[in-house]
Amino acid sequence: MHIAGVELIKLSSNQDERGALTEVFRSEWLPAGGFEQWNAVQSAANVVRGVHVHRQHDDYTLCLHGHAEVWLRDLRSGSESFGAVGHFELSGPDSGAIFIPQGVAHGVASLSPTWFLIGQSRYWSVDDELRCRWDDPDLGFEWRLDAPCLSTQDRDAPSFAELLTTYGSGPVGDVQ
Repeated sequence: MHIAGVELIKLSSNQDERGALTEVFRSEWLPAGGFEQWNAVQSAANVVRGVHVHRQHDDYTLCLHGHAEVWLRDLRSGSESFGAVGHFELSGPDSGAIFIPQGVAHGVASLSPTWFLIGQSRYWSVDDELRCRWDDPDLGFEWRLDAPCLSTQDRDAPSFAELLTTYGSGPVGDVQ
C-alpha cells in the first residue's frame, strides 16, 4: 500500500571490470532541507531494529549489503494515507533507497547479515526516538522472523496503542 511521502528511490550503478560506482544520494531527490547526520549500521541475520517513529526528523535508508525487509505504518493524522501499512524488500543498493518522513513508524528486519547507510535530517536525539513492540499485532506487520535478536530498548518497548498515545501527546514538527 502507498504511504504519502515515502519514496523508493531507484539508484543507478556504473559497472565495469573493476566493480561498480553507485550514486546513493542527491539532495534534489528529496524535499527541501539537508541531512545532518549519517550512520552506518551493521546487523547480523535475524535482527530486527525498531519499530521506531520520529517527530522531528526524516530518514534516508539504503541497504549497502545483504537482504532485509522494511515495514512502515503512517501515524500522521493529517496524512492522506493515515494508518496505511507499507513494505519494501532491500537487497543491496540496486534495490534503491527509502525516504521515510517523520511520523511514519518503521522497522527493519535483517534476513541476512546487512550493512545500512542511514541519513537523518536532524541530529539523533533520545527524545525523538519513540518505540513500540516489533510484534504487536495492531501494527499490521507480517514479519518473516519469529524470534529475532532485539536491543533491550526494542525488546522492552511499549505496545502500539501506548506508542499512539505518546506520539499524539507531543509536538509533531512539520508532520501535520
